[in-house]
Amino acid sequence: MGLGRAKNVEKLTEKEAIELGGEMLGEFVVFSIAAVILVLEYQRSSRKEAAKEEKLEKELSGLRSKVQEMKTVTDIQESQIRDLQRSLDYYTDLVKPHKGKEGVPASNSSSSYVKKIFGS
Repeated sequence: MGLGRAKNVEKLTEKEAIELGGEMLGEFVVFSIAAVILVLEYQRSSRKEAAKEEKLEKELSGLRSKVQEMKTVTDIQESQIRDLQRSLDYYTDLVKPHKGKEGVPASNSSSSYVKKIFGS
C-alpha cells in the first residue's frame, strides 16, 4: 500500500494549508453531525422499543390478573355447586317416595326429573 515513511514532504503554502484545514474541519463537522444524529436516532428507537415492551408487559400482567381472578371465581363456583349437589342429594333422600297402600310407589316425577338433570 505504500504506507512507509514519508521521505520528502512538500511544504504547503499558507493558502493551501488554510484550504486543507478548512476541508478537514468541514469533514469533521459533517462526520460529527452524522454521528450525533445516529446516536440520537438509536436512543429514540431504544426508548420507543422500551415503551412498547412496557405496554405489552402491562397488558400481559393485566391478563394474568384476570386469569387468576377467573380461576378464583371458578373455584368458588365449583365449591358452591358441590354444596348445592350435597343439599339436593340430602333433600332428595328426605322426599324419597314411600310405598302406598297397595305397594306401588307414590308419584316421584319431580325426583326423577332432578335425577335426569343432575345424574344422581
